[in-house]
Amino acid sequence: MRYTFNDIFNAELYEKSRVIFVLGKHTIFKNIVCDELKRQCVKDDGFQYSAIVVEEFGLEDDGEMDGTSVDFNTFMAVIGVPSINGRWYCRTDLSVLTKNQKKTLESYMKDPSDNGLLVITSDNWRDYSFYMRNKVLNISNVSNYIELSFPNKDTLKKLVKQMFEDKGVEINSAALDFFLTRMSQAYDKYNEVIDDIVDWHKEELGGGIADEEISMVDMKRYMKGIEYYVIDDLLYEVVKPLHSNKTNNKKVLRVMVALEDAMTAKTLVYQLLKNIDESIEFRVLINMGIIPIGLNYFFNDVIKDVKEVYGEKHKISNMSESVFRRKADLASRTSLRDWEYMKIILKKAIENNRVSEEITDGLCRKALYELCTRSILTESRINNILGIEDILNKGIEDIDNIRFERRKSNE
Repeated sequence: MRYTFNDIFNAELYEKSRVIFVLGKHTIFKNIVCDELKRQCVKDDGFQYSAIVVEEFGLEDDGEMDGTSVDFNTFMAVIGVPSINGRWYCRTDLSVLTKNQKKTLESYMKDPSDNGLLVITSDNWRDYSFYMRNKVLNISNVSNYIELSFPNKDTLKKLVKQMFEDKGVEINSAALDFFLTRMSQAYDKYNEVIDDIVDWHKEELGGGIADEEISMVDMKRYMKGIEYYVIDDLLYEVVKPLHSNKTNNKKVLRVMVALEDAMTAKTLVYQLLKNIDESIEFRVLINMGIIPIGLNYFFNDVIKDVKEVYGEKHKISNMSESVFRRKADLASRTSLRDWEYMKIILKKAIENNRVSEEITDGLCRKALYELCTRSILTESRINNILGIEDILNKGIEDIDNIRFERRKSNE
């Protein structure tokens, strides 16, 4: 059976699984799921087995003495016999399995034993996409897979809140939202940053400075200087419509500056162009009616049509479903014309390769600012940026015409 990130708190996932593929590139989420799966295998009867018994039966003592963790080959050898200490548990990565071991795995997951739990992890979509199409994994109740690549926001909030609470600290909703905004997709940094925040908060609690619950004010202080953003964060801000005549909202500029500091203005321009080109390709598919907007759709049906347009080997034709849906959603946030405008604005900054790096960097900074503020500019200002219209010369011509008309009237 297929599970998604939303099922990370689903008890059925942990109780019924006998074989489970835990998939995705973020170690933190895979570890959370695997740790809970492992707990399900430990027999908690309060009885302590002696070291002699442990050694005799080949059980491991990892500090908690679960006595059930074994490697892949051992798991296959002992799975027919119940463990004296719970259920056998094996966690292994798909990339380390040999061809013969993969054949054994595919045979075993058709009829797995109740005596143990086999966990296969992978962070490489090209490796595990084959198993996502496996018939057994899609219809079985005991052989399953869960993909943890792109977390659902509500589930992520619940998860992070629990991470704080597990360390003995409460956090309010506003502070939680601020944490998620600042951390963005740096999921594997969550534990490290949360540990630092909790330590700081507990110090202040001891000094009588902070309330027991972490507030928004507290979180802003603890996370000063901590900002993790990715290109998509900037693009999602850039495509938001503005409703005032102000230069722009603070967030889009803050995200832009943070990314620029992390990778230089020139590199950011190149990265944005790469993502914008991709969004243009998605927007073309949307305009053609191949990708529905605001409607549920079957991924497999849509990808067939995509392959007819772009071919079997195109990058979009080989994207995982979660990545495809996220990028299609981004492309749908603004028009094809606007995506093209953005591309032209950025390309103008790097089209002259004869100038110095310093000048190029200045042009890239200017282009980034124009990108972020383009939605409040007049059509003539945009045309001037794109090189379609020369506002200065046109203004001079208009002044000359006025002078000429006055001279004629005086004559």
